[in-house]
Amino acid sequence: MVLQFAESAREIGHLDGGSIQLAFPPPRGNGAGPPLLAKIASGIELGPMDEEMTVALAIDRGVLVSVTNAAGATNNFAKIAPLLQRGEVLVPRATFMRAISDSLERESQLYAPNKLDDASKMTMLLQLAQNVVIGASISHSAATRPIGSH
Repeated sequence: MVLQFAESAREIGHLDGGSIQLAFPPPRGNGAGPPLLAKIASGIELGPMDEEMTVALAIDRGVLVSVTNAAGATNNFAKIAPLLQRGEVLVPRATFMRAISDSLERESQLYAPNKLDDASKMTMLLQLAQNVVIGASISHSAATRPIGSH
């Protein structure tokens, strides 16, 4: 899925316009992580039903966080929910592309030496993250900040 996201990010980078329209209802979930993640982190194995529920809640939370970040309301769903309720939100292109870049940078860490250990994929994702920011700034005069300066 990470590599599919990277390919989509390349395609989004070719879009023109000063704004990106988010036209969908508010995502499910809430900002808190699934409560059973703490058990998993401490090494406790979950039963199949708890595991399925935890995965679904984690995905819902991930979508929620991604949408709020893409809308420029970093991890603040309460701020963006009323706008999404109306059915569409216009987000400055630079804000949207910064969120894409940040996601690519985060996802690149899956390929770090202490995880999946694939330097070529990690480098590709980091380079794409940088290109997304540079592309947004060149073609749309957006302010940028270096990758990794959160």
